[in-house]
Amino acid sequence: MSSDLIFLSRSSTTQLLTLSALCLLLLFQSPVRAQVLDQSDDNLYLTHILQDRVGEGACVLLLDEEKKFGCLGPSQYEKRTGPLLLIDNEESLTDLFKPDLSIYEQSFVLLNSSLFTKEVVRMFKNINSTKVIGILVFGSLPPKTGFSPDDPYPQKKYGLHPKSSLIWNPLGSSLAYGLSNISLWALDAVASQKFLQKGLENRKKGNSGYPRYVVSPSGTMSAASSANAIECLQSSKPTCQPLGGLSVWSTFGSLPQKTKKKKTMMITSALDSSSFFHDFVPGGNAPISALVTLLATAEALSRSPDVAKSDKQVIFAFFGSESWGYSGSSRFAEDLHNFTCRHTSFVDDVEVGKNLSYCRNPWRISLDFSNLNLEDLELMVDVTQIGAASSLYVHQEGKGGEELVSAFLNMSGSASVKRATQSELPPSSLMSFLRVKPNLVGVALADHDAQYSNRYYHSRHDGRENVDSKQVSQVASVLSRVIFNHFLSLSTPPPAINNSLVDTLLNCFISNFTCTFLDRFFGSISRTQRSSISLYTSVYSPGRYFPAFNRNSASSRYVSAPVSSVVRSLLQSFNMTSRFHDALSPAVMYFTQDDSSSALTRTVAKDLAAKFGVFAESDWDKLELTGFYEDNPNKDIIMFVVGILSLFFCFGSLWVSIRYLQKKLI
Repeated sequence: MSSDLIFLSRSSTTQLLTLSALCLLLLFQSPVRAQVLDQSDDNLYLTHILQDRVGEGACVLLLDEEKKFGCLGPSQYEKRTGPLLLIDNEESLTDLFKPDLSIYEQSFVLLNSSLFTKEVVRMFKNINSTKVIGILVFGSLPPKTGFSPDDPYPQKKYGLHPKSSLIWNPLGSSLAYGLSNISLWALDAVASQKFLQKGLENRKKGNSGYPRYVVSPSGTMSAASSANAIECLQSSKPTCQPLGGLSVWSTFGSLPQKTKKKKTMMITSALDSSSFFHDFVPGGNAPISALVTLLATAEALSRSPDVAKSDKQVIFAFFGSESWGYSGSSRFAEDLHNFTCRHTSFVDDVEVGKNLSYCRNPWRISLDFSNLNLEDLELMVDVTQIGAASSLYVHQEGKGGEELVSAFLNMSGSASVKRATQSELPPSSLMSFLRVKPNLVGVALADHDAQYSNRYYHSRHDGRENVDSKQVSQVASVLSRVIFNHFLSLSTPPPAINNSLVDTLLNCFISNFTCTFLDRFFGSISRTQRSSISLYTSVYSPGRYFPAFNRNSASSRYVSAPVSSVVRSLLQSFNMTSRFHDALSPAVMYFTQDDSSSALTRTVAKDLAAKFGVFAESDWDKLELTGFYEDNPNKDIIMFVVGILSLFFCFGSLWVSIRYLQKKLI
């Protein structure tokens, strides 16, 4: 073969390789271009909108002593991605359930919060699962008729009247205690606006055109295979954590001494609340209206030296985890009634003092409660929801507490105070104490008589607008007079309630945890961290004043909201002595195996579970919600086929050309 022919063959081979590379580039041109498009800010900002707030707004799986409830979410084998379908009014909701509209197949519904009701959720659960993969709830408007995902009689089975026929919460739908196998998320204000924009763009394309925006959730509930909380918590490899937190109790002056008897009056409220989406629990009327009432009353009484000098004792107690079987008040009452520490230890605390006692077996974060005598407790006032109506009702159990009821009626001043007509207490922490001391004289204060005035009980809509600050100040004034003049028997009027403090506390606790007023009570916790605080009790973790923002590694939820720490610091700023107490179901216990061990073991007493309840939250892998751009998959198939055909055409043409030239030159 001549050198010219060899050169030509080499040249042809080079041309073949060059053209082959061009064909390959042509083949993959479409995917590369699609990838570049996906990197634009316009198409990818949805992807990052929730990445820095892991699990924000997700409905998760919970368990009690009998069942599991909440959201299972999709399994790892189910379809997770679907186009964003906007349902923002009744018309679009009706269209969704028309069987002839195939354009709505396999969608992730973007639902207006005003349409999020039990009936609508049930409709979604009943239709073909390939039609609705999940629901994103956007906006902040409540349903027009009101909304409460709790029971008509909240916590009835854990109170004094498990067979009662009363309905305290007429809007209660029990939605929170159902079980859903679709993904449910709630969006904050920023996310709502951005997802709404993408939903509108999809709608303009008839919800079937491309390019379109799709949503994909990630994360599975680890406790999905468990039947109930007891089974899950007692497993050799638990996949859930018990619900609980911290209670706070406080008194004027120094701590009481066990040997000195003092007639005692206890004023109580809850510290926590709940909603369907646990990341959004403002707790406006339940419990913040009551919590602020207690804080305002305590601050006013702290300005009178006669209170601390009195031979009687006033205790303010704020119970955590009350939304879950009255866990905080039940634990406190049961400990006052019957508790024995088998291993006492001591620790120094920079905020409280030195040589503080706590118990390692069974675990108690503080032993100072043992200085209180249950026999000395004569009166108890539990403040519940008091901010949603202009009248205050005094509830009693049966005919007990007539003198205390009369004191509230006689010392009402300009406030509207009325005797409740019901013979049963409404859901109240007072029930926990009546269980261990039936002859205790106590009342529950509420803004309702027979049924809740709060149209948004235990929902994300129980916000600042649901609480009348004037009413809170008036209730605090009445309460301070009953304590000061009736119980302590002091003849002068009590110090006036600081109305400005009431406004500030309501605004800070309900609407703005980043407010300047609370800066010194949060310590090192940044305002960015404080902005996402929820009044959901979250999971319990035993520890000595553990950090308020310590996260559970399995679930990535806050172990304890810092509200209890803030309340304790506020009370201490009133020159009151304050302590924590564990807010955990009495059926769940922690202890050390022996005196030399520091590791805590958890056990669940089944005989106590039915009485006090056992509540747990499932662990999960990383929870995220991602939205991204999706092009027509048929376009990729077409371009792939065209690319393959082009490649064969290029190879065929080159091969024929080379063969022709070889023959020609020979």
